[in-house]
Amino acid sequence: MPFEFNNSKPHSSSPDSEHLVAVDYQTKPCSNSPLYRNIVDKFFHVGYDIPTAEQRRQMKGRSDCLVGSNEEARKKANESIEGVTKDPYNYTYSKEEYKQHKESLKSSFGGLGLGIDLTVVDSDGRPVHPTNVEEAKRMEADDSLPRSVVVSEVRKDTPAAKAGFQTDDVISNINGVDELHRNEDAVVSDIRGPLGTSIRVTVLRNGEPVELKATRAEIKTTSVDDPEYRGKDNDIAYIKIKNFHVDASTQFEAAMRKMPDAKAYVLDFRDDGGGEVDEALKLPQNLVERGSLMFKTKREESSPDKPIYSSTQYRLTADRFFTVEGRVSNPTMQPANLTTTGSERKSYLANGKPIVMITNGGTASAAELAIAAVHDNSLSETVGEPSHGKGIIQCNWPVTGGWTMKTTCGRYLTPTKHWMGDSERHRYPLQPDKRVKTPDLIAYGVKPYGSSADDQLNVAIAEAERLKLGGAPIRSNAN
Repeated sequence: MPFEFNNSKPHSSSPDSEHLVAVDYQTKPCSNSPLYRNIVDKFFHVGYDIPTAEQRRQMKGRSDCLVGSNEEARKKANESIEGVTKDPYNYTYSKEEYKQHKESLKSSFGGLGLGIDLTVVDSDGRPVHPTNVEEAKRMEADDSLPRSVVVSEVRKDTPAAKAGFQTDDVISNINGVDELHRNEDAVVSDIRGPLGTSIRVTVLRNGEPVELKATRAEIKTTSVDDPEYRGKDNDIAYIKIKNFHVDASTQFEAAMRKMPDAKAYVLDFRDDGGGEVDEALKLPQNLVERGSLMFKTKREESSPDKPIYSSTQYRLTADRFFTVEGRVSNPTMQPANLTTTGSERKSYLANGKPIVMITNGGTASAAELAIAAVHDNSLSETVGEPSHGKGIIQCNWPVTGGWTMKTTCGRYLTPTKHWMGDSERHRYPLQPDKRVKTPDLIAYGVKPYGSSADDQLNVAIAEAERLKLGGAPIRSNAN
């Protein structure tokens, strides 16, 4: 069972050591926190790309004595690591930041149930929606135009719906805090809070202030939209998968079970940036009867002089989900002494029905893994534009004083051992079997996804119609 890469170079440390910025060496005792040294030392032991001995010497030389605070220490550590690896996915979280990061991945939170967007507003505070592509391009390019956070969605049966929020309401004030012209993250932070707490929100509706009162409740993160029947016979199940947060695969299975009369499936992964890889391994189990789902190589915590990597294959049989794992000293090697672990798989619901998946440049990471697992093991094809091209793993490791370091620790490969790249220096995205450009009306927000102007969806449905009548899937030779 080979684990070699098809399209990546043999593993080695970065050739860019000559571009490292010269550092001052510091050998005197120092009273500053050892945060910098702990971050880079942890990276040496867990990072996928291992610096050479000379690179490590230079990185260690930038002592904490030369930085004035923990904030500067983590910045310098991130710069040192990125300078060697050219990998922008390294970051060190403070205790509070890491808490917020973990909260963002949960399947629920205390909030109101609103969808919001940062939108251009006129002098009276009314949202301005472009009516054509030229106007949309002009508005996007003009940074001087005032923008505010505007309600784009009010979810059913939520505090927001009960309080009377409406789409196009402009968020003006939350509990006495002026929210006009703030960004989305700031407004989201003020909307969310402990369950059962009250919130008072002033919105501008048609330019006039309206005060709304609500009580925060548990809001489930929506990873999968409600499915719809599409097609000329209303028998094509259209399912939009927005992300792979916790519980995404459960939501997807529920959506499939709501469509018992489907003769084919159109799965929309556009702008799905990924999330939890475990969820990406579960979702294809509803669509694939058997086969290899994914390969993974991951750096285990080990000496940079004697590194250890795990190599793992994930595969399905008719009734079981298996992982097959071994250890190697170089990720291009074939592992020996394999260990196989089996568990119960999720239900196979597609039952051989054809599947068409839509992708674009915003389809990334865990979403790409799920698509490849389905594509390479079922009656399926892909439509749209090339995916993003990100097949790397980030791991979180604790360091001094409650800080947490995130760094790239591994790579994923598709069932055909295609590495999708690191989204920066090396990008090998999934190529669609049938390439369809995103219409400008959609790309610039004049028309929404799913509308009659959505050429990619229209083509996907037409392909599903063809496949359900016995047509053969198109296959790109690029993947």
